[in-house]
Amino acid sequence: MHLSRLQLLLIYLEEKSKKMKKNRKFLSLFLSVLSCATLVSCGEGNNTSAPSNTGNVTTPSTPSAPSSKPSTDENNSSKNEDEKKIYTIAELIAMMPSDGSATTERYYVRATIKSIDNADYGAMTIEDSTGTLSVYGTYSSDGAKRYSQLDEKPVKGDTVLLYGTIQNYKSKTPEIKSGWIIEFTKGTPSWSEDDYTEMTIGEAREANVDSLVKVTGVVSRITFASGMKPNGFIIVGDNSSIYVYDSQIAIAVAVGNKITLLAKKTMFIPSKEASSAKKFGYKGACQLIDGHLLSNDESTNDLDLSFAQEKTVKEVIETSPSDNITSLIYHSNALIKRVQKEGQSFVNYYIDDLDGKTGSYVYTACDGKDFAWMDQYDGKICSVYYTALNAKSTSTGVLFRFLPIKIEDNNNYQFDKAEAPKFAVEYYGLEQFDTAYSADPKKEMLTSVTSDLLNFGTATLSYSSNNTDLAYFETGEDGKVIFHVNNGTEGTATITVTGHLDGQTDFSKTMDIKITKPVDVSSAVNVKAAIDASKDTELLVKGVIGPSLVNKDGFYLIDDTGSLAVVMNSRDELEGLQIGQTVYIKGKRDLFASSRKGTPSYFERCMTGCQIVKNEFGNVDYSTASFIKGKTLADLIALPVADNYHTAEVYVITAGLKFVSTKNYSNAYLKDGDSEMRLYCTNAAGQYGWIKPYEDDTKTYTMEVAVCNWNDKNYFTACLLSITDSNGNKVMNTLNFNS
Repeated sequence: MHLSRLQLLLIYLEEKSKKMKKNRKFLSLFLSVLSCATLVSCGEGNNTSAPSNTGNVTTPSTPSAPSSKPSTDENNSSKNEDEKKIYTIAELIAMMPSDGSATTERYYVRATIKSIDNADYGAMTIEDSTGTLSVYGTYSSDGAKRYSQLDEKPVKGDTVLLYGTIQNYKSKTPEIKSGWIIEFTKGTPSWSEDDYTEMTIGEAREANVDSLVKVTGVVSRITFASGMKPNGFIIVGDNSSIYVYDSQIAIAVAVGNKITLLAKKTMFIPSKEASSAKKFGYKGACQLIDGHLLSNDESTNDLDLSFAQEKTVKEVIETSPSDNITSLIYHSNALIKRVQKEGQSFVNYYIDDLDGKTGSYVYTACDGKDFAWMDQYDGKICSVYYTALNAKSTSTGVLFRFLPIKIEDNNNYQFDKAEAPKFAVEYYGLEQFDTAYSADPKKEMLTSVTSDLLNFGTATLSYSSNNTDLAYFETGEDGKVIFHVNNGTEGTATITVTGHLDGQTDFSKTMDIKITKPVDVSSAVNVKAAIDASKDTELLVKGVIGPSLVNKDGFYLIDDTGSLAVVMNSRDELEGLQIGQTVYIKGKRDLFASSRKGTPSYFERCMTGCQIVKNEFGNVDYSTASFIKGKTLADLIALPVADNYHTAEVYVITAGLKFVSTKNYSNAYLKDGDSEMRLYCTNAAGQYGWIKPYEDDTKTYTMEVAVCNWNDKNYFTACLLSITDSNGNKVMNTLNFNS
């Protein structure tokens, strides 16, 4: 059989192409030659064909003029597979400069993408049989286009050939600094679409845990992990919504995209909150996980939120934890608040009801940076579409945490005055009562409500009881209304609260309260006995609530015999407590030390894990009989730190104040001449902002000061209980009671 020169050339080129394994430049050359050969075939009658398709091997598109070149003289695409030295991850790590610098040379590595860590600049983690390696950024095959600009990009599970510089960042983090994507091969799915059941989003919400579902909807809001890394999104469709927790899909979608995905249904609860969640019936955050993106129209579709339930923020907050409401979208008129404490970069955003206080915070893992777009609405009543993304479970309750979906400016919202009586009753009147009492609260009731925010004037409140033998209201000569329950009785009384505003219809609402026999507190000891008790002794202690602890959820319990720091079981235990109330506290006498050096040497004498067993309410001045007088600040500094008994002492001294603030922190100090003692806190500007007006180099004040050592230091710090100015005005530390 006679072969023409053209046929011989084609055979040679085909064999060469096999050896070069689909090298892009060679294929271009092959096709060019083939094209020319076809034109000059001189009618030999043989139909020549192009080389076979490369299948699932993809080379990212590149512009004609790359912005950068490899530092070596050879262009990466000029090398065929035989000429390339492809390194393993372990080999690359072994080659990295020890001084932390990046190489000028580029190296080849073929590996599987374990995760895409940043969708903008193409940070990823790759792995092969020898290990894993971070890639700081990836580009097109010539370095000209960033990952986000590529028409075709590799994703998790794909095998990629990278050509990059390497470095041991800061001499401790091996990585590819700049990786050019020469080619990639799509990974083989480990799942089958046939295993997933197609359903609506609403049906997916009600599906059993671990059900495999297929849903379609529009992305409405993306959530972010620390470092502003997308980690999930809310998807809406079929008049419902659900959260998708999947960072690999989150980086591949945008708000407005209509997508179809496969995922597993779950109800997420952090393991450390599981017992508290179970106690209150909270079943977890409704969400989809372990997703696979099937399709994305990459369009910006209109977001239809007409299905959102109309509720007040108060109604959402007070929804039973057992109801499956997480990631459902609600619509409310709500107050947006931005809170940033002085000296801190962290910003909290709140979605509050129209009373300006009932609401919850927006859940953020990025110090609030992911919600900076809300700044324009700060202090405004807006039309807010939002969801309870998840809930915080503690020993005392469950608090839903919000995610705003869409906010519209109401343009000077006007409150309907006809709603003022109802508003006064539901947001102020009924909120004053507990559901059960074992002691007479002797509580002064609100008789009028005004709102500068809503500008409805003054609404009045009145009260009545259907059983005055159990509960009754007493009006004094000064017009004050005092609520009482009869000690030693048992039963249920119905309380009626009525709201009134001139020119509007009255509104009344009732609630039942239970009166129980007093709790047996006969075993209670005084504060001195608690101070002297052995470590780990369980105690019931009677005392008066004194000023707040700082950086701890608690306060100083005080009586004539002493003062002791008590740390509550949770922050929620502080709700309803005020300085001056007489309480019975159950907890463990402890020697507390938060230490980074292993076995601690120094301790805080205190009580921990505390709960309120009985509150006799009232409003008495805490005793100062045990407070130590006649000492100077220098005396406090000189106290032997090994004697933890000093942490159960309060001193009355004369001193001034000094603040030191930087970009990253702020501290406050007690100052007397050359003597300085730091106040224990994490951020003085925020936690001790109440004493900032007293900072003056020329002035001193009378102060009640407790020495403390919560962090195993070889010196004491201080907690400021109160400060009294020259006019006798005493200001107390109410930090935890204001929260």
